[in-house]
Amino acid sequence: MFDQFRGRMMAQGGQMGKALKRQSDVTMDATFHRDIAYRKCYLQDKDTIFPEQTIEGYRKAKSVYAGNSEYDPRRIKGFKPIDCKYLVKSYYNLAGDAIDYYLQFRPNAHGKNPNIRVGAYVFIPDDLGVYNLWLIVARDDKPQFPQFYVLRCDFLAKWHISESDRVHYEGAHVDTGTYFSWAIARMQSSYNSGVWTDYATTSVENQKKLWFPTNRDTNTIIYNEHITISDNPLRRTSWEVTKVVTTEPINLTKITLAQQLEYDSRDNLSWVNTESNQLSDTQHGIDYDFFQLRTNDEMQHSPVNEDSINKNIISFSGIKSSLKCGGSYKTYTANFYNNGQIVGYTPYWSISYFKDGTEICSMRLDYSGNDLVVNGEFDVSKDRKVTFGDDLFGIQYSYSSEKPSDIKIRCLSILNMVGGKLVIKAETSSGHDNLTASIEVEVEGL
Repeated sequence: MFDQFRGRMMAQGGQMGKALKRQSDVTMDATFHRDIAYRKCYLQDKDTIFPEQTIEGYRKAKSVYAGNSEYDPRRIKGFKPIDCKYLVKSYYNLAGDAIDYYLQFRPNAHGKNPNIRVGAYVFIPDDLGVYNLWLIVARDDKPQFPQFYVLRCDFLAKWHISESDRVHYEGAHVDTGTYFSWAIARMQSSYNSGVWTDYATTSVENQKKLWFPTNRDTNTIIYNEHITISDNPLRRTSWEVTKVVTTEPINLTKITLAQQLEYDSRDNLSWVNTESNQLSDTQHGIDYDFFQLRTNDEMQHSPVNEDSINKNIISFSGIKSSLKCGGSYKTYTANFYNNGQIVGYTPYWSISYFKDGTEICSMRLDYSGNDLVVNGEFDVSKDRKVTFGDDLFGIQYSYSSEKPSDIKIRCLSILNMVGGKLVIKAETSSGHDNLTASIEVEVEGL
């Protein structure tokens, strides 16, 4: 009889404390759904980066950020349903920071599910059943029923990695293009208002903090990165990263931003424009925002070397380099590099047009004072429309001496050009070792 009793007690935990804990776990698990705080949430898989770094992913995030759309986590790749209790830790007050809440998972789930971790996104439904995005930011260490602190993601941040930025990443490959991520805006404890003036400079002292999950995308946020935080499209406010903390705790990246005195409206890379669905270049100011697809090219997945640092390129506005037949202007920019830094050599432009692999015509643009003029047997109008032959070739270009590295080109409404290809080439004078860069541009239908 005693042996049977001892066996039952050992199955319960071996001692009174363990037995009571086990019984409590069983009771909690059996009644988990009955609590008014119960929620069916969706937890991010640890191998998934959210949002997807695509045009569609950015537009969806931007729409949610503006309050015009909602996420449906059942349709998002990389999120799995999980049972949670959504518990209030404290209540909101206007004088404090955004408050945190608790998430409690089923007993011992945190030891069995590797996705329950600090730095994981989780979708939690509100009282209306609308799923909002939260981030797990900490864990308490209660001896039973441990809970995880969560904060609601209330800011969409965007930043840009250019070709010249590669040298800052210690030889590791980093895709160039646009990055964006959901983040948590926090108050800076050492907040100062106004400006600080010393003998040399005047600077604003406003500061903010943003918290991100740590992943290969947010690892690209470095010092002096610019992020636009503003709800005023007529006068945007720029912030510069002045501090990066990645170990308090592990799996969270916390950055401190300092407000900038002035912001160049043409520098539109970090602006999230929730009023427009059009993606364009930096020259269109308040009407558009900028997005450039990430390279993600296997040929570039190698340590940075001297050749890759100094590779001269022609960059372009918008999402891809192609021109629409009868469409609008696209800006092409000549970038010449020396030791990883852009050098401001004035480019000499030339444009060749090919159809079905055969060169139809080629022209060179020469400088006449502060203007660019066409050199070759072409018909050129006063508004810089350039044509060749009978409905064979036609473009219009725009140039300003204030931006000598840029040229704007649009394709005229000549249907024969659809499927053709322009080769745009920029080169320096022979006094600068005749640096060259080129890009192939396909002509597409509207």
